Amino acid sequence: MNKELRNIILLFITHFSVLLVGYITLNLTGLANQIPNNSNLLNWDASWYNSINQDGYIFDESVQSNTGFFPLFPMLWRLFQFSPVGVSIFNVFLYAIGATVMTLALQRTWKDLIVLIGLPSLFFFYIPYSEALFYLMGSLLLVGLYKERKYLFYISLLLSCMIRPVFFFFIPALIMLFLLKRNSGFNWKKLLLSILLVVIGTVLSFWIVGYSSGDFFAYTKSQIGNWDHSFSLPGFPLTTWRGYRILWLDGLALFLLGVVGLFILKNFKSQLNSISSGKSKNSLTEIFAIIGLVMSLFYVLFFHLEEDGRTSLMSLNRYVLCSPLLHFLILQKVGRMDFSFGKMTLPILAGLMTIVLFGFPYIEVVGLSMFNSIPFLLGCLVLWLSYYFILFKHKSQLLFIIGFYTFNVTLQLYLFQSFLKGNWIG
Repeated sequence: MNKELRNIILLFITHFSVLLVGYITLNLTGLANQIPNNSNLLNWDASWYNSINQDGYIFDESVQSNTGFFPLFPMLWRLFQFSPVGVSIFNVFLYAIGATVMTLALQRTWKDLIVLIGLPSLFFFYIPYSEALFYLMGSLLLVGLYKERKYLFYISLLLSCMIRPVFFFFIPALIMLFLLKRNSGFNWKKLLLSILLVVIGTVLSFWIVGYSSGDFFAYTKSQIGNWDHSFSLPGFPLTTWRGYRILWLDGLALFLLGVVGLFILKNFKSQLNSISSGKSKNSLTEIFAIIGLVMSLFYVLFFHLEEDGRTSLMSLNRYVLCSPLLHFLILQKVGRMDFSFGKMTLPILAGLMTIVLFGFPYIEVVGLSMFNSIPFLLGCLVLWLSYYFILFKHKSQLLFIIGFYTFNVTLQLYLFQSFLKGNWIG
């Protein structure tokens, strides 16, 4: 067995042992009173996936129904006849495989992977959600593109589009690949074939939902009419569902997208020159990941529900922190950047942008007064900047990563417990 593969397997065994011991400790001290079971694992979207698994798609135009979800994950759940606990364990393995494949493909080590496995929202990989399956397919897609394994790329691209409606993110990313790399590997034939596979995966998913429910427009009707995902101009200040409990978490996701977006703006002129010359400094996979992430911000701003005239960032932390696109970019950069104050410009600007978009003080958004907003704001800034700081090289890098991991695992256990209680996370 490859030495690094063995180290990564040992890391995952250690990680899940830490989660188990941590959760037992919280339970014994009374801080956590929920034990995962076939009932409390079915909160929120998990209940919708389970209903598809049990009864197929059922559409009712007057109320929210399970036709708002893509079919591949519940189809696999039904195929293997897992219980909610069983499919959660299955998801753990899917995630671990995806993370391992991506880490080895990038020739990174278990030390770099520590940064990713503790991210707060990663508990979504341990519950009956489609996140783990999408992460695996997304990881294989990125590895296929990075290693120039075209069949791996095409197959995982098709399957990814049957797990989630990612055509909105992937098609712009594919077009950008063609514009930047048409003279160095990604020609118009690859573009057309890739877009065709995205369309086939999406249309096939629509057909499965429609055939099962009896209405071939059930998915679109459900998303627009019952889940409020129709086009609208963004309303400011931004907000998030269920108040300040997860404002910091969706704010973190917005901050990371802000860093990526500002990176694009900072390098806009050089990218235009790259388009005209057909040469780009960024690899195919980096371009795909960056554009895909930025499109998730456009999706949330222009196609998400509004609360009292303000656009909600509900679920943004799940879309971003659990995304293989973000993990690919972090794995490439973690511990490799030389520190300079100039390189701190992007995260500081992204942090300020996030604060401005939410509005300060937060009393109109989530009910925090000026007095309560200040410590909350300072805590968020420290948290956000620490996520950028892991990319820099420094003498105590491993020690910092372990501290970063410990803090984030604590948050992960808190969020997992909160989910089991029936609280909304994302």
